[in-house]
Amino acid sequence: MCVYLSADGAAGPGASLRSTDTAYDYGGLCCSTKKEPEHINKKPVTVKDMHCLHPGDLYPYSRKPLFLIVDSDNSSTFQHMPNLFGFPLVVLMSSVQVPLNFQEQRHRGNLFTLFLYSPLTAFCYICDVVESHLERWQQAEALIQKMFVDISQLIARSKNIDSSYRQFYGDDFLRLIILRFIFCSNVLRLHKNFKGCHPASQPPLPRNDFLDNSTLHKHVYDLATLLNVRARFHDASMLD
Repeated sequence: MCVYLSADGAAGPGASLRSTDTAYDYGGLCCSTKKEPEHINKKPVTVKDMHCLHPGDLYPYSRKPLFLIVDSDNSSTFQHMPNLFGFPLVVLMSSVQVPLNFQEQRHRGNLFTLFLYSPLTAFCYICDVVESHLERWQQAEALIQKMFVDISQLIARSKNIDSSYRQFYGDDFLRLIILRFIFCSNVLRLHKNFKGCHPASQPPLPRNDFLDNSTLHKHVYDLATLLNVRARFHDASMLD
């Protein structure tokens, strides 16, 4: 089962209470902007917000293989989803923060979703590439496909990647999502404006294989050079 969630975050009292209940106490996603009557707002703290989709609300769905995509400024709430039933479980989460110059664009759609839907469009968007000749666009698409081929080989060879990824990789649609997610992760890690604003996954992808990989970085640099935006990216040696 694939579940895609995109909504504003809804905070919970967990941090202030130092709660260990990651299922409900740290909020989730806002499902409605409707305000409850004042007398309902005076509910005991044990009553959970009915307009918030908490991680715990999705636990029953992990009874089957679950591939969860969360695009929100509170996506990190879902990083502690427990694998209660032993079936494959993968959670892909957007960064909870974006650079200031991208925050005011959120009402038009979130950047993480754009990367998963159209990686080259997202790349051009964060690099302010507003137009490109068809031939150059096709060359850029070809470079991304080459990167996808290398990512596929890394997934097949990696000894450290969680088996859940390989089990979902057999599905054509989810394979594409995984490839685009790794592309997104590498691009944003190298981009100068996105320091600390990176997507995350649970289980985590092996950093040495997929995030600090010089072959994947070269593909990003080649794409940036083709589109004349190489100056917007750090050298890999400057990364933390």
